[in-house]
Amino acid sequence: MAEALIRLESGDALGAEALLHGLKGSQAQKLRARLACARGQHLEAIKLLRAGAFEQESAEQHVLLGTCWQHLTQWESAEKALRRAVLLDPARTEAFVLLGTTLYQQERHREAVQAMERALSIDSRALLARYHLAQICMELGDFKRALSQLHILRSLKPDDAPVHRLQAAIFLQVKDFRQALVELCWLVEAGHADTWCFSTMGGAYRAIGENVQALKAYEYALKLDATLSDESAFAAQLNEELGQFEAALRGYRTLRRDLTWGERARAAVERLESHLAVLPLSANPAVDLPDFQGFQPPPVSKQGNLPLERESRVGTPIGMAEVGYEGPPPILERLKRNLAELAERLGLKARSQEVLDRIAPATVKEGVAVALRKFPLKRFFGDRKP
Repeated sequence: MAEALIRLESGDALGAEALLHGLKGSQAQKLRARLACARGQHLEAIKLLRAGAFEQESAEQHVLLGTCWQHLTQWESAEKALRRAVLLDPARTEAFVLLGTTLYQQERHREAVQAMERALSIDSRALLARYHLAQICMELGDFKRALSQLHILRSLKPDDAPVHRLQAAIFLQVKDFRQALVELCWLVEAGHADTWCFSTMGGAYRAIGENVQALKAYEYALKLDATLSDESAFAAQLNEELGQFEAALRGYRTLRRDLTWGERARAAVERLESHLAVLPLSANPAVDLPDFQGFQPPPVSKQGNLPLERESRVGTPIGMAEVGYEGPPPILERLKRNLAELAERLGLKARSQEVLDRIAPATVKEGVAVALRKFPLKRFFGDRKP
């Protein structure tokens, strides 16, 4: 029996099945059910689990039963089995994670959060529970908590692609396009990019005015799936904006029969055909676009890239310690740079830090101007003007 279990857990299903041939008893029955579930024969697995050959019901049995019902999208049956599992074994992390995903599928998000929190209170390194908790928090609009969970996940597993994807999705939700692009560019460099990644990159680059990179992102998405109508339209629009009229015309022509873009595409084709007919007589110079050197994430210190103000400490689930974020708040960081530049021009660079050391981040957060008026700046800088 032990050899069959080892074979099964190592992925040798055929070897495990051969060793189970002719064996009887609850353990053999349970392993046969696991084999059936692994082969996608979920109804057969359920039949084996309900056959009544078990000497004593166990949490493991109900976890497997709940998993099979999940595969069959029978969420109420899955919930019933998994609730029985956590009742039999309240310390079984896997059962709470599966229960949480089952509740989430039934759109009972608050209950799903509680199940994930319970899993994390049992095992703080339950990565799947933390990831699902971040997903649910994002859908509930609790972006700060979602990002705090992902911060912990990245410390435990920094190269996990789903974590980077979820972070990108959250930053897009709050319209922090620059920070989203940092995550999306990581996915490209790590070889995890797909149509969603490239399409999302196109929209994010376009939102910050990086039209050349936006166009290339849409082109990569279309290489993976040429039927993407929205991406085709956006690429055609960008080609037109960049003065690449022939490429824009080709793109619009492919959309003339599209249900969503057809009417606008036909109008664009007529406009560009008329334009290209007189283009040789036009005095407009050809647009010289820079060579594409690969996707580059934009600087994240420009244009208010942190709509979610970073807090010094962020709450975490039940039973977990708080996560400490290093570094000053963005407002204080910008103040330091500005004051340092002013002090350098005045030849008083050393004085800038003396002022900043006396300003608490909480005070700056409430109002920089009010805080600065409380300090005798003339004592530090004199009456000289920059």
